[in-house]
Amino acid sequence: MTSSTLLFHVGHHKTATTWLQNTVFQPEHGFTQVLDHPEIFKTVVNPHGLHFKAGLPRALIAERVAAAPDSSVSVVSLESLSGSPFSGGRESDDFARRIAEISPDAKILITIREQCRIIASVYMQYLSRGGTEPAEQFFRAAK
Repeated sequence: MTSSTLLFHVGHHKTATTWLQNTVFQPEHGFTQVLDHPEIFKTVVNPHGLHFKAGLPRALIAERVAAAPDSSVSVVSLESLSGSPFSGGRESDDFARRIAEISPDAKILITIREQCRIIASVYMQYLSRGGTEPAEQFFRAAK
């Protein structure tokens, strides 16, 4: 991959995404993160479907890719691009369409993790952020 290649990392939550962003997707390893988290939220994740415009993130990305070293891989990485684990990832199809509209030739990296470990990790994150439901209630499917 070259700087003309764009990599969207849409790794699921709790699959070492932050570690990849902070450790691997760094210039010393040949990567340039071309949008930061607030920019991805503002231009890709948060806009209502009727208000989403691919031109804004496309222009930001093009500007940053042009400024990146020729040998680097340009990366957009945010676990929220796979949808929220607390809503079953139901937005993932909209985000996939948005990514295709922003950069139809982009490469996509999806990171995964063994299900039992990811479930426990999501619940622990819920608790660490102030969640109070016991595990039985948290995991109970809505009927």
